[in-house]
Amino acid sequence: MSISTRSGSASLPRIAFLVAVLGAVSCSDASKRETDTGPLLIDFWHAMGAPEHQVLLHEFAEEYNATHAGVRIEPVFQGVYPNLYQKLIASVTSGNPPVMAQMYESWTTRLYNRDRLDAVQNHLDGPGGLTEQELSDFYPAFLEDNRWNGQLVTMPFSKSAYVLHYNADLLRRAGFTEAPGSWEEMRQAALAVSQLQSETGREIRGMLVRSQLESFATLYFSAGGRFLDSNLEPRMNSPLSLRTLSFLADLIHRDRAAFADTNYPAGTFGTGLVGMYIYSSAAFPFNDRFVAGKFEWRAAPVPSPQGFPSEKRRTLFQGTNIGIFKNHPREMRDAAWDFLKFILEPERVAAWSMQTGYVPVRRSALDRPEMRDYLRDHPNFAVAIGEIEHAAFEPKPDFWETWRTD
Repeated sequence: MSISTRSGSASLPRIAFLVAVLGAVSCSDASKRETDTGPLLIDFWHAMGAPEHQVLLHEFAEEYNATHAGVRIEPVFQGVYPNLYQKLIASVTSGNPPVMAQMYESWTTRLYNRDRLDAVQNHLDGPGGLTEQELSDFYPAFLEDNRWNGQLVTMPFSKSAYVLHYNADLLRRAGFTEAPGSWEEMRQAALAVSQLQSETGREIRGMLVRSQLESFATLYFSAGGRFLDSNLEPRMNSPLSLRTLSFLADLIHRDRAAFADTNYPAGTFGTGLVGMYIYSSAAFPFNDRFVAGKFEWRAAPVPSPQGFPSEKRRTLFQGTNIGIFKNHPREMRDAAWDFLKFILEPERVAAWSMQTGYVPVRRSALDRPEMRDYLRDHPNFAVAIGEIEHAAFEPKPDFWETWRTD
């Protein structure tokens, strides 16, 4: 809900407006006070802006609340990821953080190094932890991404793979029966698609390149690139970096086979006037929505340079983990951990994946009957899952949040 104070618009009276704002700012304090007379209120800050994502999070919370009379989980949307980060840092600085929240790895490093997080390892090792069999059900790459100094600090939640999305109908018209498997084939496909004519006379473009770091990172990773070396020193000033950036620049400016765009790509892709784009598997549901059966769209691994060993390519995975904050009573942190376990049970991992396009973080989610049916009807999703064996992540150091923006 947004509250407008403009003249002539519907607004709360001034005092009520201030009370609402102050109440929103101090929600963690309010939660603690309420525990004296009611259930433990566990605020869960997140950045899931899509309505479908929010609905499912609230369904998980309500399902948990219905069977745990002494606890009430409250998912709280905090805006897009940069907003969530700023609010988390502000809440920690003021000593008033939520009980649990989504967070990227570099955020975790900053919070953990300042002793603000209750590492999930503390709960794993207790009576309410996970068995070795349960823990081994999580994909090792995701667990390793959540470890600091050998212990699990957070747990994986919403993880998506970057893949090539392509209009199979356009590529077939251009003479390509399969997805391009190399940079060179992708360039040739983009050039060929750009020569096609649409029925309406509108220009068809071979490839959309979103104006963000990931457009570079996905290709750089596909050739084995890394942002930092083992000493956390930058590895960007390298022949591979130059080759990757030159490939993108030539595709756009010299070949005129691609164009850069700032908009969310699924909508433009859905017009049927774009051959390919590289983006997160979290765009799959949006592809379905915008394409709406007008053409066949498919997914494939991000191509690597010609001759690059397939086993050495790296696939960029993004998405948040969930952490628990320290300065809350033990019973509140235990309740947060219990809810975290609840949403990471295979049934809900499968539901979250099918609804959002995020890959399942546990293997057993793939054994669920509903997931098997979903994969049969959505073969593109299997491509994203198959990329887990090549999973690579953005750097963990806390300076990465600033570097990434730069």
